[in-house]
Amino acid sequence: MNPIQQIKSYDFSQTSIVFVTEAEKNKVAEKYDLNIPFFKAKKNETQLIEKNSKMCFLVGLENEKDLGKLKNIAKKFSHQNKENIEAENISIVFPESFNDQQVKHLMIGLFEGTYKINVGKDDKTFALWNENVNLSLYQPNTKFNLDDLGLEARYLVEGKFMGMDLLNLPPNQKNSEILADFVTEFAENLGLKLTILNKKECKKVGLSSFLSVNQGSAYEPAFMILEYRPKNVKKTIGIVGKCITFDTGGISIKPSENMHYMKSDMGGATTVLGTLLSAVKLQLDKNIVAILPATDNAVDKNSYLPGDVIDSYAGKTIEVINTDAEGRMTLADGLAYLNDKYNPDVLLDIATLTGSAVRTLGYKAAAMLTVSDEISETMSKLGNEIGEKVWRLPLWDEYLEDLKSDVADLKHISLAPLSDVIYAGKFLEQFTNEHPNWVHLDIAGVAFGNNDYSKDKSATGYGVELLINFIKSI
Repeated sequence: MNPIQQIKSYDFSQTSIVFVTEAEKNKVAEKYDLNIPFFKAKKNETQLIEKNSKMCFLVGLENEKDLGKLKNIAKKFSHQNKENIEAENISIVFPESFNDQQVKHLMIGLFEGTYKINVGKDDKTFALWNENVNLSLYQPNTKFNLDDLGLEARYLVEGKFMGMDLLNLPPNQKNSEILADFVTEFAENLGLKLTILNKKECKKVGLSSFLSVNQGSAYEPAFMILEYRPKNVKKTIGIVGKCITFDTGGISIKPSENMHYMKSDMGGATTVLGTLLSAVKLQLDKNIVAILPATDNAVDKNSYLPGDVIDSYAGKTIEVINTDAEGRMTLADGLAYLNDKYNPDVLLDIATLTGSAVRTLGYKAAAMLTVSDEISETMSKLGNEIGEKVWRLPLWDEYLEDLKSDVADLKHISLAPLSDVIYAGKFLEQFTNEHPNWVHLDIAGVAFGNNDYSKDKSATGYGVELLINFIKSI
């Protein structure tokens, strides 16, 4: 169903949202005969008035132009008023001075604000926003193609919501076996090619680092490979998403306080799945090969141990120091396998990987480590524009010295007490075969946290828009 219905005349015959800048406030009031002397159009200021016996919401933007901030204003308004705007079609007026991207991000925010956590409460596990709501968009300036912009906004948010629903699911509803079934249906619905390697097949091809994490699990691992291949496209981006369905820490067990949040340790994978959904609906003209190495990290008599030496797909041996650093063990095999089998033009991994990333950057940005200055500049620029910030950290060879082992090619973490976010990136670099366009994103501080959607911490949807825009830029 097309959610966008463009109307030709604007008579306030239905619930309306009017976005107003300070500069255009008087012009809007005069044009639409609105008596709003006390409305100043300050940022996040709202006023509800009656027009033709219908509700009309005025939403102040001040003189904001930043895409991410505009999106957040619309998102906040939509969330706070969703009970009022879900009952019927909505008409929207945008500032005449805005460009396509500013209009699109206001629409993205309106869509995002309607999200409800619905998982685990009924049979409708993956519930996208209320499909009974249509946005009827009106823009006096005909330079905007609101049909296209509205659909682009919706498809982007659908990817976010699907990933958020999946990340918010309780761990007993998304173990690796259940997840493999879901991804099978997901791939069929979107027309993606899917290959799933089970434990026996993983062992046969040499995914020993990934399998070591699965040793303590009661569930079959699933090394899932999804391929999106539009016709006549040459460029390929390869993405590995961390897919630890629940992380106890293994033998190096985590403290019990807040362990229930470890259902979020597959935030990289849910971002990748959301990106694939949006990419298909947006018909992006890039090949995408995504690998999700799915397992939990559990405590069992068969669990891998601190001090173990593990093989890997790349042929490098790894000394295990702390079994709670399991994500990089799965990503190492994912990166090496993807690079070897698919030879992508760009190689990317995304993961809720380290507490160190949170301690370094807080909840404001993802940590980025890359060997490419060009990718760093592009990713930073895109992140700043849309409000999904990244910050580059160094990959100096001095860090590699601390990962050298007496009994293996590498230790998987450093014994130094600081900078694990960097050491994790430096470790993963050793499994990229010196790919010139590799980038690692640690989203531990931004994928799951306090937000307006929930009483407790929950998924944020970070990363889908960033990856979609990055893929477009390649």
